[in-house]
This record gives sequence, structure tokens and C-alpha cells, in this order.
Amino acid sequence: MLSTIVIFIAALHVAVTFPESLPSSVKLLVLATYGFLGATSFISVLVQNVKKTKLDLFRSMLLLKAIGCIIAFPYYYLEENAEKMSAAVREQLLISVISAALFVLGRVVLPKLRIFHSVRLGYAALFMVPGALLLARLTGPNTYGSYLSVGGILVFSICMVLMPPATAAAFSDMRTVNRLNPRLTALSGGELIFILTLGVIAVLSGKVNHEYGIVMIFVGCLGGLVFFMYGRSAGSKVIFSLTAVGLSLYVLQTSAKVMTRLSVILHLKEQWNRGHLSGEATPLYFFMLRVRGAGFYGYGNAMLSRKLYPTALNDYIFTTMIYNHGLILGILAFLLAISMCRQIMRTPAIGRFDTILVQSIGITMASIYITSFLGNIGSMPLTGISPVFLASAGRSMDAAGALMLGVAAGVEGRADARTRNGKKKRDLWQS
Repeated sequence: MLSTIVIFIAALHVAVTFPESLPSSVKLLVLATYGFLGATSFISVLVQNVKKTKLDLFRSMLLLKAIGCIIAFPYYYLEENAEKMSAAVREQLLISVISAALFVLGRVVLPKLRIFHSVRLGYAALFMVPGALLLARLTGPNTYGSYLSVGGILVFSICMVLMPPATAAAFSDMRTVNRLNPRLTALSGGELIFILTLGVIAVLSGKVNHEYGIVMIFVGCLGGLVFFMYGRSAGSKVIFSLTAVGLSLYVLQTSAKVMTRLSVILHLKEQWNRGHLSGEATPLYFFMLRVRGAGFYGYGNAMLSRKLYPTALNDYIFTTMIYNHGLILGILAFLLAISMCRQIMRTPAIGRFDTILVQSIGITMASIYITSFLGNIGSMPLTGISPVFLASAGRSMDAAGALMLGVAAGVEGRADARTRNGKKKRDLWQS
């Protein structure tokens, strides 16, 4: 219920800050977006109370989206064309509706399908990730040196949805053994296939597609942690975890994008003294120069508008949030996102497959938020991957994140249903 109240408070905040010159059509669309988020959150509370179905992840998603809209809408107001403003706001309303629908699909339908828990399907998903990257390289235009541009960030979103079931299949496959040398440790064939595929992903995304963000999230964070948590033996935990992290670091130290962004962080003064800030330096410079003055409430002067820097609402979303709205909102949004990821990681599950599935979803989502936040405050190079639900430009990311959250909620629902059925049987036997 608290999330519903916060969403309506956010709507009130946006409503009282409407510019006088803002067209009434845009105002109505903005209020309709918040009305949908608030009403959907309230309905989820009723459903949870009546059907005893946990929907906390759903409300967390809606609340993060409401915060993202607080940041995005003022920038849409900077457009001089009312038609463009309406289209931008309408897009946020549409993606909110689609996200809710995909969450329901993941919550109600997917976890109940037998094929969804198939090891073969998981391996197929694992092989589809390199396929998606290769397709992006072959068909995508060169955008700032990157070839991950088919349908915007759609390729990464496809990979993000495929990796959790692929990981679950590889690490729950206990029947396949390492037949190369049975005298080794109890390594599973799934582990070997997984680390080899991570190597292919590292080469395709880092060296061929020039998108090191996927390497950091999937190969370094997800690969390293899952090996460490679910490796078959102490040796495989250490060796494969270090191998995954090593693959990520290898691509990072050879990436021109990483070197450019790292040089910006280390030499901001030189960037300013030369009289012309590079595109990478602009938001970081404004943030680092005036972060103390931003205080709890921020400047609110829209200096980091889309006209100043195209990715102010995307890669640099936390920079924009803190600069314009203050430390309170920036840290609150980050903590809320991490709290949602923690809730995913603690999801009860039936069996090893479901357990690794939800853990992989939690690791992936948390890695995106953490790397984005640290990159925005200048502690590490940005991955170029937008935080789910917060960044207005990450439309396909929102859809992928909603589907993953729905799957996690569906796994929890299966576990709760089995627990309730077991309790009923025990009560019946005792009576």
C-alpha cells in the first residue's frame, strides 16, 4: 500500500510543477501515466489480499517506473513541439502498460510450462545469446563504434532474458559429466559448456561488437558469481570464477570505450581547460563540479537536458537524478532498486533449476544498477547499459526486466502453492 501512496505523491509533485505553457494534452497524458501506475499498484494490493498472492516485486517495478517518469517528463517539456512532447509521454504510458502485461505473462504463464524448465531449452537459450550478438554485428550499423544497435538496445534485452534460464540449465544439469578426463574433479558438462559460451560472448561483444557492457554484466558479474555459488567443487568454484572475471577484464583493458571514459574520469580538469568538453565528459563534469551544491534537493535547472547531452536520461540517469532532484531521490531510487534485487535473491524456489534461475535474475538486475550508479559517480567506467525502469530510453530494457520479474514472482508462486498444498495434506492426515 505504501508504494501506491508514493506513486500518487509523485503524481501530485509532477502536477504542481507543470509549466504554465505546457499544452493541456501533454498534461493529461502525464496524469494518465501516473494514474495507470497508481491504479495498477492499488489493484495489485487488492489481489494480494484476496488471493494471497505476493506481488511485492510488481509494485517495486511500478514505483521505480514512477521515479523514472519524474526524471523524464521535465525533459520532454523542453521540446517546443507539442506533438513531439505528446509522443514522448505516450511512449512512457505504453511501455508501462506493456511492462505490466509482460509481468503477468511471466508470473502466470511461463513458470507453469514444462518446457520452461527443460534443460534442453536452457542450452538452446545459451547458444542463442552469441547468435543474437552475431546478428547485431552483421545487420546493425556502426553507431559510435558499437554494433549493438539493432532495434536500439533490443539485442541486450534479448540476451538479458535468455541468460537466466541458460544459467539454470547449465548448473542444474548433474547427469552430464566431463568425459575428457573423468579423474578430474566432479566438473559437470554444463559448467564447461557455460564457461566456453561466456568466452564466445566475451569475444563477440567486446572485441567484435565493441559493447563491453554485456561482458561486464553477463561474463564478469553473472558468470563469476554463479560459478562461485553453484560450482560442483571447490576447484571449479575458484578456477571458473576467476576465468569469468578474467575474460571481462581482458575485454575491458582492450576496449577503446573504456579507455575514453576512464580518461574522462581521471582528467576532468584537462577536459575543462582545453575549452571544449567531450561528449563523455559533459555530465560527469557538471556532476563532480557541483555535487556538493546539489545537496538534498538538487538544482532543478535542467542543465543536463537532452539538448546538452543525449544520454542524460539513459546512461547518466543517476547523474541527472542527483543533479536536478538531489541526493534524496538519487539514493532512494538506488536503494529501492537494490532492495528489489535482494528480494529476488531471497525468493523461495522448488529445486535447483528454479533456485539458480531466480538467483541469476537477481544478479543480473543488481549488476546493472550497481555498475550504473558507480559509473555515474565516477568510480568506474560506464557500461552503457541503462538501469531498468529508471532510464526513459531503455524501452526494451523495461520490457525485458518486467518479464524477468514476472518469472521470479512465478517461481515464488509455485513454491508457495506447493507449501500450501503440503500443509493441507498434513492437516487432512492429522484430522
